[in-house]
Amino acid sequence: MTTAHRAIRQAMVDRLKAAPALVGGRVFANRDRSIGVDSPNAIVVRLRRSVCQLASVIGGPTNWTTLVSVECYGRAASDDSPADQVVDDVFAKLAVDPTLGGLVMECVPYEGDTLNWDSEELDEKLECITAIFEIKHQTTGRTLT
Repeated sequence: MTTAHRAIRQAMVDRLKAAPALVGGRVFANRDRSIGVDSPNAIVVRLRRSVCQLASVIGGPTNWTTLVSVECYGRAASDDSPADQVVDDVFAKLAVDPTLGGLVMECVPYEGDTLNWDSEELDEKLECITAIFEIKHQTTGRTLT
């Protein structure tokens, strides 16, 4: 059994991998390993947290607001902002169908705390821009499916 939350994460991964695939198809769900030096860019989709609102009628649908992080990685040898194009492409791709194929009611950038920047430098600059998306969805009764 896959919960609605994991199905949403996978739908986002699939959307970002769909033709034309972003970052050469290097889109991962909950990747634990670092991004190798042979990858100029990558995307990692992670579930963050979810809150529910129970229906007033027992057995009615449960409404969820789930936050999902999309980490957009870019590598460059110069002072460029290599992750900028990746995060821009993510926003454009997710805006095409904010229902993720009818799976959710809405997938939009999270208001107030949308983007976070981080970078490190070894031989090349690896930059990560994390975008947070708010997903509105429902499950059957008081379940996760």
